[in-house]
Amino acid sequence: RINRNVYDLVFMDIELPRMKGTEAVKQIRDHKDRAKAQIPVFAMTGNVAREDMESYIADGMTGILTKPIEPDKLREIVN
Repeated sequence: RINRNVYDLVFMDIELPRMKGTEAVKQIRDHKDRAKAQIPVFAMTGNVAREDMESYIADGMTGILTKPIEPDKLREIVN
């Protein structure tokens, strides 16, 4: 049986329509199921300012994938 509620990795766009990605990752990190709360979440953003990238990590992101996406970096994260 496939469990459709379990993911190995999340790519989170920082600029979501209704909620910032940083707020979404905070909600994930606060999940009552510790396994779900600890899922790797990578921010996806075109903003490469050092201060912003540091704040994404402080907000709970596992790492950052900048846009445009570099295929080698994506492979490194997925593997």
